[in-house]
Amino acid sequence: MAISWNRFFGLEAAPRPWIVVWPMTASSRRGSGMGLIFSVSFRVPSSPLQRHPERGILHAVTDIEPALPTLETDRLTLVALTPQAYAAWAAGDAVALAAATGAAFADASAPPLLAEDLAKIRDLVLERWEPDAIGWWGWLATLSGTREPVGSVGFAGRPDEGIATIGYSIYERHQGRGYGTEATGAVVAWALSQDGVRGVRATIPGWNGPSVRLAEKIGFVMTGTADDPEVGEVLVYEIGRP
Repeated sequence: MAISWNRFFGLEAAPRPWIVVWPMTASSRRGSGMGLIFSVSFRVPSSPLQRHPERGILHAVTDIEPALPTLETDRLTLVALTPQAYAAWAAGDAVALAAATGAAFADASAPPLLAEDLAKIRDLVLERWEPDAIGWWGWLATLSGTREPVGSVGFAGRPDEGIATIGYSIYERHQGRGYGTEATGAVVAWALSQDGVRGVRATIPGWNGPSVRLAEKIGFVMTGTADDPEVGEVLVYEIGRP
């Protein structure tokens, strides 16, 4: 794909950030995955390292301090990412990444597209981080039963004039199972519940049918188009408060 996480986080000149969606068949048991439960803390019970039948040792942690915000859906647990998590991810340190997120990482590889720009994103988060902005940079989605990472959903920082711009990337091994819809729907619902947020925006290349279907399934509505120097015309989708 021509879409870059550089563009999503404003590291290159761009009209608007991008939603990062890989081809997949998006489906979810609640339609949009918006039926979620909010939690204000996240503590991982003590557990030894787990062994995946194909991926080897999965690094797990015994606890997380301080507690992190989490979102729960039918199949997924999403935990808010911190500067420590981004630093560990960019460094390829699976143990530190597990300690920062509570997820069971066999290695510290990132989902498609996110991987190539992870160091720049880390630097941007470190530069602009504010403790009360947690949730406005990224969320790690994991399988609730095993805590295996599924992908990442993120924003480009705090909303701009009440509009937050969203993007996500799913690990290839987890594509085609509706996790992207479920995770993105949960994060959209969280964003729309925050004070001062009027809506969430996604910009999608017209040829990316799966991305369009995912956005529409969650409830996004096309509001116009924009031009991009790399991929040409893109579709602007937005969703507001119910």
